[in-house]
Amino acid sequence: MSNVQGAANSFDGLGKVMWLGADAGISCVCNVVKHFTDKWGDGKKGQAKELFHNLGMDRTDRDTGKVYKPQIIKQIKTAYGVHLIVKTYPGLWVGDFYKYHPQIESALNAEVQISQDNQGLIHLRVFTRGIPRRFKYTEKFVTRGAKWPCAVPVGIGREGVVWLVLSDDECFSVLVAGMPGGGKSSWLRQALMSLITNYSSEQVKLHLVDMKLGGVELSGFQLAPHVQDFACDLGGAERVLTGALRRLHEKAIAIGKARVSSIADYNALGGPQMAHDVVVIDEWMSLDGGMDKDGKGFGSKGAALTLLQQGRFAGMHVIICTQHTSAKVVSGELRSLIPAAIAFKVSSRRYSRMVLGEERSQAAYLETQGRCIFQAKERMRKVQVMHLHPKAVVPMLRKMFPTSTKDVVPTVLATEQDKESALSW
Repeated sequence: MSNVQGAANSFDGLGKVMWLGADAGISCVCNVVKHFTDKWGDGKKGQAKELFHNLGMDRTDRDTGKVYKPQIIKQIKTAYGVHLIVKTYPGLWVGDFYKYHPQIESALNAEVQISQDNQGLIHLRVFTRGIPRRFKYTEKFVTRGAKWPCAVPVGIGREGVVWLVLSDDECFSVLVAGMPGGGKSSWLRQALMSLITNYSSEQVKLHLVDMKLGGVELSGFQLAPHVQDFACDLGGAERVLTGALRRLHEKAIAIGKARVSSIADYNALGGPQMAHDVVVIDEWMSLDGGMDKDGKGFGSKGAALTLLQQGRFAGMHVIICTQHTSAKVVSGELRSLIPAAIAFKVSSRRYSRMVLGEERSQAAYLETQGRCIFQAKERMRKVQVMHLHPKAVVPMLRKMFPTSTKDVVPTVLATEQDKESALSW
């Protein structure tokens, strides 16, 4: 039995995990940390005492002297560790947990996922099983996504393969952000390859805008019949994105004529199936335009924002990638339109919060290449991206589509040294 599991067993039902709300002038108290550190020695105990001091722990209500204690109403042993369900009190919300998330994980010496359900209960998932530091792209993992109408793997988490289900209304588009070399490009390659592997060109259509180095990053994917449009400059980007808007309008007309309200309802009618469209933009900062004061889009960014605003019901999905995470680039307007995010290593806690939301600074603490934080449906998970070298893309696609006549930017086969290169991320 692990230290985490043993400690959890000893406090079941005793309310040993205690959180005090900021609205009552109180900070969080985590008595379970003392149990962990007592078991693990004086060094850990000293770290916990410092944590208590830094976070202003062990406080009581100034007027009544009462100590507020949430109750652990359920404890579940899982394959990954321990799942605790905590009942809170008025004034305490999930943001208080997010605020001290890095300190909690440090004190418990384990990854902790925090979420809140629709009943207001806090869920603490304490993971004792590790995540691989490197995991190569493997088709057998990717093909499991075909059970959804449109999905891509995020990577490998503590619970196995983690999926981004784009056909789910709550995850229809995603923002992918992080510093150069963190893993964004590798994630994008394996996401596109999984879509091409799992779905026919009649099921999923791709529209690619690659503004990095004249399009060499994504140009190889043009070999796949799924790719409808490709651009690597501003003029081409506007052409691709306005074309995607026309595609949205065509799909909207078809859905309206069928007297249904979404692509899922349309395809459930049993007639000809409507394809999902995935628009990929890399790099977002390089586009021009935006929204005017009347809320109308102009330029390539305006077209993309309009797709985000209006495209969900018609199966128009947008994947936006950027290595620039300032407020000017990842604006509040942009972030409010995208329900999911994948954050790789960023340079500061402030930039992490720009991508993941307030009080969510975990992306600033990532150190492993290809490691990211996946945020969707108010849940965050730490994931290791499957590594797919850029020079492996064209040979794989030529094998899958040997009769393809599309031209791509010339490339060479990857050497063993290339396959391990940090630049391949």
